[in-house]
Amino acid sequence: MSIEEVLKDILEAIKSTGFNAKYYLGELSSYKEPELIKSQLPIVFVDYTGDTPSLDKRVIHINLYFVDMTASKTEEYRQNALQSLLQIQQKTELVLINILKYQVDIKKTKKIFDAKTDTGYLTIFTKSIDITIPDEERYICNWTK
Repeated sequence: MSIEEVLKDILEAIKSTGFNAKYYLGELSSYKEPELIKSQLPIVFVDYTGDTPSLDKRVIHINLYFVDMTASKTEEYRQNALQSLLQIQQKTELVLINILKYQVDIKKTKKIFDAKTDTGYLTIFTKSIDITIPDEERYICNWTK
């Protein structure tokens, strides 16, 4: 089982809920001018941040970015966008825990941005998760030495 396969499975699981999802490629590096396509919002970005190998398993560290934006400063629209993001987070957690064939540890959720930008009111949450997979290749290699 490779890291690439795990990331693909995560992306497909999130998409199975009907939400937009894609790999994070720096789209949020500037909050002032985020590289977002408004028609794709809300969206979940999947970001591989590293892994921790051991003799027989590998823990893959991933951040999920939940992003939505509204062009209106009206409180109602901003509240609706926030509620939408909270629902997406809950559904994403459930689908990752129930659909993936790996051990999923949900870590911390944190709001990292909630303010007016040049293109609208942007809200971003991040959720850290750890995925544990068996590392058969590493295990087999150690036994064959």
